[in-house]
Amino acid sequence: MNFQKYFPGAFWIYRIATGKTARRVYLAMAVLLLIAATAPRIRSMLMARKIHAVLAGMDKIRIDETTEGQLLKTVPFLTRNPNQRKSGAGIENFYSVEITNENDWERLIFNSFLPAPARPIVAEMLDWLGYRYKRFSALIVVLDGKVSSVRYGVSPRLGFPRAVVEMISVQSVHAFWAEHAHPIEIDSLHDESPQFGVTVWKHVEGGPSSSVHVTYTADAPNERTSDVFRINLRCFWGFRGCTTPEEMAPQFLRNKAVIEAKAISRLRGSEPCPASMLRARVRYLLDADVILLEATSTKKEEANEEGERRDEFVSDYKLKEVIRGGAKHYSWKEILRAYLIPAPWAPLERILNPVPPPQRPGDPVLFFGGEFFDSCRFVPVTASTLTSVRNATLAPKRPEDAVVMGLQ
Repeated sequence: MNFQKYFPGAFWIYRIATGKTARRVYLAMAVLLLIAATAPRIRSMLMARKIHAVLAGMDKIRIDETTEGQLLKTVPFLTRNPNQRKSGAGIENFYSVEITNENDWERLIFNSFLPAPARPIVAEMLDWLGYRYKRFSALIVVLDGKVSSVRYGVSPRLGFPRAVVEMISVQSVHAFWAEHAHPIEIDSLHDESPQFGVTVWKHVEGGPSSSVHVTYTADAPNERTSDVFRINLRCFWGFRGCTTPEEMAPQFLRNKAVIEAKAISRLRGSEPCPASMLRARVRYLLDADVILLEATSTKKEEANEEGERRDEFVSDYKLKEVIRGGAKHYSWKEILRAYLIPAPWAPLERILNPVPPPQRPGDPVLFFGGEFFDSCRFVPVTASTLTSVRNATLAPKRPEDAVVMGLQ
């Protein structure tokens, strides 16, 4: 069958599409596409190199030890903020770093001639080519010539406020407190590891994590903080981009799993509220109330909750001593012991409260208030717990440590 004779039009299109000129056009288009996909990835690598240089310098900082002069020699690309802030009798200065392509991204997508419906399509095409939004920011606070706190965040997507869309964020603190003594949620993981905490957010319960925030105290052990400044930014120039925090910092999720396992083991063990944990509460939770009570009576009542019968314990107490904070807003009559408490692995799930009720009148009990404690709110007193609480030293209170929206 003569294809040219019976289908001359199709044969002509075939000749044009496979001819020498067409092949040159195809080659040129392939080269242009390769350049278009390679150039933004090279730029991402160069940005990542600058980010790693900043993080390497921040890794050498020692809170309350590194001087301002040492800071300027250690961390590159620092810019000093002209504003200052009083902190007690001292003065705080601020240094920051920002490495981003935000201006280019806004000009291409938001401030361009593109109509609003077309912007997501163009953004998707640019993402496929490797041209993605990237932002790294760091803030270092210097108090009276020494570094008081450090913070950094990495965001692979544009959003406002910027801190909300950070996929990875790390912050040092001395302690936890809130303006106007607003109560902070203290879960079992924070009780287990107050010096190093990992908070994971998810858009959908049970789905992949969307962001991770790490908080560590100035006196946290080095084995906990050794890898907080080591993140992998290769996903910035990968085919899919950065989709989950695990791609940048898998060690943070591993650390959280270790803390969670220890918290579960503690709550299921013979000592769910050890003296070391209570001492850490007093040291790091600056708004917490610590009150010594004495049980005057405890009665058992049978409860029927939708057909399930269980024993409830109701106790009366009298105030013995306010160790820290205040006791004006509390009532010590007919206090119902919590039968269930939030589970460490999922706040919406519940486990049995491992702390027993007072056994007889006269039993001393430590009460922890001022914050929303998930567990160990009423703790039976032993010689070691009372000594630990009384002898605990408070961490410094710094303005930059104030918790704005819950414990991060």
